[in-house]
Amino acid sequence: MVDQVLVLMEREIEKELKLKQKFRDICSEMADMVKNRAEHIEELARYPWLRDNIEAVETARVLKHAQKRDMEKAHRL
Repeated sequence: MVDQVLVLMEREIEKELKLKQKFRDICSEMADMVKNRAEHIEELARYPWLRDNIEAVETARVLKHAQKRDMEKAHRL
């Protein structure tokens, strides 16, 4: 009986550790995405001739909105 309880506890602990690692991986991925998106937004803002390009301005706006949404999601975690 005690052995069965120990085995169940070990399985639960292993499961929790895997979930914890998965959470860390997802957080790391999200941080990378946010960083890359910020670099793209900077790139679009850096060049004056892109400011007159409607598609570039719209792309920057969409990226900024997604950036804000992702940061809000990250804060809720």
